[in-house]
Amino acid sequence: MIRAPSILVLALLALAGSAHAQTDPDGAREAFAEGIEAAADARWERARERFAASYALEPKVAALYNLATALRALGRHREARDALDRVLTDPDAREDVRDSARTMRAEEQARIARLVLALDPAAVRVRIDGRPRRDTGERPLGLEVDPGPRALDVEREGSRPYRWSGRLAPGEERRLEVALQDDAPVRRVVKSPWLWVGVGAVLVTVVTVVVVARAGRDLSPESPEVLRP
Repeated sequence: MIRAPSILVLALLALAGSAHAQTDPDGAREAFAEGIEAAADARWERARERFAASYALEPKVAALYNLATALRALGRHREARDALDRVLTDPDAREDVRDSARTMRAEEQARIARLVLALDPAAVRVRIDGRPRRDTGERPLGLEVDPGPRALDVEREGSRPYRWSGRLAPGEERRLEVALQDDAPVRRVVKSPWLWVGVGAVLVTVVTVVVVARAGRDLSPESPEVLRP
C-alpha cells in the first residue's frame, strides 16, 4: 500500500460537502463519512470499501471520485482509471471535479503496465494473479496490468501450460513469446498398450532374477538353512 499525497486527502474533504448536500439515503451518507475518516488516516483499503458502498447505495460523483482516489493510493491503477472515466462521463460532475479527474486519469494511464503475449491464433485461457482474463482473439494479445509482481498462466486444451512471473515497472510493456507445446505425443505413449506390455515384461524379468538369486543364495553350502549330516 502507498500513502497518497496529503493534497488528495484535502480533495476528499472538499468533496464531502457536495455529497452531504444531496438527499441521498442515510446508509450512503454514513458510508461516505466513514470513507472520509479512513482516508484522512491513510487507511486506504477501508476508504475504498466505504466509498464503494456509498456509491452502490446512491451513485453520487463525490463517492465515485473518492473511490478512484482510494484505488490510486492502493496501486490499483487500472480500476482507478476506469472509475475516473465514469466521473468524466457523469453529467452531474462539476467542472472543477472534471478537471481534477482528467489530471488524475492521465497519471493513472501512464502508470498502467502491459503484457503483450505472442501467441498462435488458437483460443487460450489466461489468468493473471489467479484471476481470469478474456482472450479477445487479438494477436499478439495485449493485457493491461498494474505494476508490481505479477504471475501469468496461459492454458489450452491438449497443451502443456505456460507459466511466467516477474515484476513490471509503472508504464512498462513486456513482450512474452508464449509457446504452448502439444502434450498429445506424451499421452499417446502413456496410453499405448505396447508400452505396458514392455513394462510388464521387464517386471517379470526383474522378479525372476531376484527369486533365482535368492534361491541360489539360500541353497548354497554356506547357507545356514542347509541341513548338514
